[in-house]
Formats: sequence, structure tokens, C-alpha cells
Amino acid sequence: MLQNEESNFNLMCAIAKDVPIEEFASAGFDQIWLADYSGIRQGMHQEIELFGLYPEGIRTVTRRSDHDAKPYR
Repeated sequence: MLQNEESNFNLMCAIAKDVPIEEFASAGFDQIWLADYSGIRQGMHQEIELFGLYPEGIRTVTRRSDHDAKPYR
């Protein structure tokens, strides 16, 4: 998992989509993900967004849900 905290996640995903899948296959990992932790700094407490880089079957963005439940009441 590659962690992003400050960069534009959508731009990172768009650039990553242009990398041929074979480039990731040669890295030797079963799965490779981009994770967007920038929301944590914005007060979003429990969820991150993910982009699956490899394998090709997970090559999509998993968005945060519409709610943001805080870990306390």
C-alpha cells in the first residue's frame, strides 16, 4: 500500500492508470494499492479512499461512504 496524505488523489489515480499493468506484475506483490489518507487531516475519522493498482481486477477507486461516523459520541 502506498499512502498519500497531501497530494491530489484523483490526479495520482489518473496518472497511475497510465502505468502498464505489467510494470506492477514485475514488482512481485499479490496486490498493490494507493491509499488516500488526506481526509484524516480534514477530520474524516474512519475511512480512506483506495485505488487498486494491481492486479487488474481491482483497478478501480473505492470511495469513502457518504457518512463519517466519529469514533466517539
